Amino acid sequence: MKIKTLSFAIGLSLSCFTLYASDTTDVSSENTLIQSQLMSKDVGVQSVPFPIGQLVTTIMSKAKSAIGGQLWSLLEDAIFGPGGPQFVMLHEQALQQIEDRVNKVVVTGYVEEAISDMMSFRDLLSYYHASVSNNNPDYGILDNLVIYATSMKNHQAYRESYNPEAYLLTVSYSLVASLTMATITEKELQGQVSHSFTQSMANSLYSKLSQLGAQADSYIRQNVYVRLNGDDCDLYLSHGQLQLQSTLLEDELMSQPKPTIESEASFAGMCRYTTFDLIDGKSRSWKLGIYGAEEAADFAYGLEASLTKEYKDVIKGSDYNAFMAELSSF
Repeated sequence: MKIKTLSFAIGLSLSCFTLYASDTTDVSSENTLIQSQLMSKDVGVQSVPFPIGQLVTTIMSKAKSAIGGQLWSLLEDAIFGPGGPQFVMLHEQALQQIEDRVNKVVVTGYVEEAISDMMSFRDLLSYYHASVSNNNPDYGILDNLVIYATSMKNHQAYRESYNPEAYLLTVSYSLVASLTMATITEKELQGQVSHSFTQSMANSLYSKLSQLGAQADSYIRQNVYVRLNGDDCDLYLSHGQLQLQSTLLEDELMSQPKPTIESEASFAGMCRYTTFDLIDGKSRSWKLGIYGAEEAADFAYGLEASLTKEYKDVIKGSDYNAFMAELSSF
């Protein structure tokens, strides 16, 4: 897939962004800071998240309702028909967005194979939806849907031994899991499998998706973080702490030696809080001599939280937690 440039997004206010952009560096490693100014094209508002997260939770909710309401068919629902969401297209858009954001090729040969299985599943689903809508469900097609769903569920693309970066496909596996559960639910409604079998499938998918999600979280945590760096940071913070306490303990502190500094501004180029984003290869810093320790920390950790959420929404899906809750309570 073609890698495109995606805007570098910040989930904080525009006024805060002005401060973020004032002290920016590119980063190739934590210890290598190259001063630069971000190009305007690299900074912007995040595009509307792809709706795949909402789709998978909707499918799961309908599946649970179909069993609870003892409906005769789930796959008769319009969401699985020709007028429903085009899940193959949404899946490809999701993969493209992941590639754009993490600057890596995630659509490998294994993933292409998984996409082909999903396209075959889509075609069979269309045929089965038509048959069940005509009150004549084709159980031969339903059996083939189960085969393709199982193939997608167990595909090498989602296995670490074949694809070390399978965790980048967490949102993709969420879609696979929802389609698998829809198919097994249909088998149960048609009296072909027991509810305990359906629950065991949900548990298996939950376990796999939990593993991928945890690995995705670890990847983000290792690459998006805040550090206090620069010369004499301890000296600066110690001086600031003494000044803070002096209003209450002035007499006591007068006898304590204070660091010798010419002015607060002398630390402007030395001590700073830096938010590193090694995924995007950039960092942003706030100098304590300019912003003060508390405000600089607030900006740095605020940006870290914003970037972390953005990466999780792209890699895991914005509704990952809700989907997991649906799976665990199936």
